[in-house]
Amino acid sequence: MMDHSQQINYWQKLYFFLWLDNCSRPSSVVLYILGLSNFFPQFHEHSYMDKS
Repeated sequence: MMDHSQQINYWQKLYFFLWLDNCSRPSSVVLYILGLSNFFPQFHEHSYMDKS
């Protein structure tokens, strides 16, 4: 399990590469959104709470 600073660094790198790739592969936007839901678990949990 990564600590918080390593997790931030990982997502910053991932988002940067997805951004570079965005012109050729629009599907990377979906991965970006999925990544955001993992990076901000409070938003993810909140959406589940709203549905229930």
